Amino acid sequence: MIGSVLGIAAGTALAAYGEVHNSLLGVAIMLFSEAAEAVRLVMTQLLLQGLRMGPFEGVMWMAPACWLWLMLGAAVGEWPRMIAAGHHVIPLRHPLLFGLAACLGFAVNVLAYATIKLASSLTLKVLGCVKNAVVILAAMLLFAEEVTPLQAVGYIVSTAAFGVYTHIKMTQIAGEATQPDKPNKP
Repeated sequence: MIGSVLGIAAGTALAAYGEVHNSLLGVAIMLFSEAAEAVRLVMTQLLLQGLRMGPFEGVMWMAPACWLWLMLGAAVGEWPRMIAAGHHVIPLRHPLLFGLAACLGFAVNVLAYATIKLASSLTLKVLGCVKNAVVILAAMLLFAEEVTPLQAVGYIVSTAAFGVYTHIKMTQIAGEATQPDKPNKP
């Protein structure tokens, strides 16, 4: 398991190393963001698995805090420019599209919480890394997206390591399902 996660990390690092437009500030922001996301995912896993909450309950408990911080960030960083440009009325002009986007966002959150509950927060993070690699690989194959050879190797390594991770995780889940429940000790 550790080897497969390290393989995903190594592939991601190779792909990032192949990028020619890195900035120190961007890397620092990304590292802070990843650390905050890791803490959030571990705390969510404790909430869902430790307190035996379901995915819908988890979303309902976390949604108000998420909404508050997103609204504060948007009020400071986006609203002044959006209102000045007159873009604040766009959702009113396209309510079905924005409603659909909201429903899809809700579904993504419920599925993420279900993944954390049924597998782990690590599995969700691994899925996110691999999703990014698969999107880039598809762009390379379908749209002739230019990628350096080092980036391509990194994406391929990440995807292959994810295959190993998935095999190990499925074997673990199958093993847990076949074990009889152990009686609780007083």
